[in-house]
Amino acid sequence: MNSQPFALAAALLLALPATAQVAPEAPVPAPTGTETGAPATDAPACCAIAALTEIEIEIAEPLSSKASRQGQHFAIRLAEPLVVDGHVVVPAGTPGVGEVVHSAKAGGAGRAGELVLAARYLELDGQRIPLRSFRYGPRHGKDKTGAVNTGNMVAAAVMPAASLVGFLVKGGEVDIPAGTRASAKVSAATSLPPRH
Repeated sequence: MNSQPFALAAALLLALPATAQVAPEAPVPAPTGTETGAPATDAPACCAIAALTEIEIEIAEPLSSKASRQGQHFAIRLAEPLVVDGHVVVPAGTPGVGEVVHSAKAGGAGRAGELVLAARYLELDGQRIPLRSFRYGPRHGKDKTGAVNTGNMVAAAVMPAASLVGFLVKGGEVDIPAGTRASAKVSAATSLPPRH
């Protein structure tokens, strides 16, 4: 009787338990993009801000036609978070810069002071978000300003409606307290990295 097939079968049976005890290989996770330098595939495609997106800002320091000077920069901040496709892409409080485009003190013969302001940009994580179309007052409120063109930026002359005269004009000067709301628009399409 040939014992070779029996010996082969026995060797296979003895080898089976050893094979069964080997742990299965852990699945290799799909690359997240960080290993290759490419953006992660699960990152939300949320961070493109369209040109002319309207935002609400706060003037962060007091300004006046008496003390402010043409070319002076002043602090602004985002008053409400900027949300795109359900994602906050720019949080409230993000700082920025405005500029005094024109300023004139009140003069004789009842000439009122003048103050023309422009929103220039917000700055988030070292990246500037360019702004234009600065208008005094909340973005959902009635427009209370006259717009003037300043090159590629649009500023607003702060010429208040009658209901705001007591608030902004004191002794013929235009006074804007810190915390005053204004609206502006993003002047150019801007891409931001995802916020974690």
